[in-house]
Amino acid sequence: MIIWFRGYKLAVTDEFLEYRDGRYRVSKIPLADCSEMKREWVEVDVKGTIMHRLEIRVIAKDRETGFTRTAFIINGEAFGKKDLQMIKDALENAKRDIERARELARGVRHGNDKEV
Repeated sequence: MIIWFRGYKLAVTDEFLEYRDGRYRVSKIPLADCSEMKREWVEVDVKGTIMHRLEIRVIAKDRETGFTRTAFIINGEAFGKKDLQMIKDALENAKRDIERARELARGVRHGNDKEV
């Protein structure tokens, strides 16, 4: 799934969540490391005027330590609410597929904790 708006791009591929900001800078994170996307309204001072801006924080989780960090921040105003929901759904589906593949690789049957 790919969504574009001018210089902005947000994509979920088979392996990565990728974001390109309005200045064409690209940030990406492996889907396996992406733990969640958080919506936040932040205050921004624009020439002495306080404005509110929607940011989407992409939270990464270290597989070894379990610690979380903000991988990158998406400008939420560049995309529509439905577009962001589609990306979030695609991300959740991709993460579910990754977990199923890991279970199969470990030899665990789906829905059963006993090893084969």
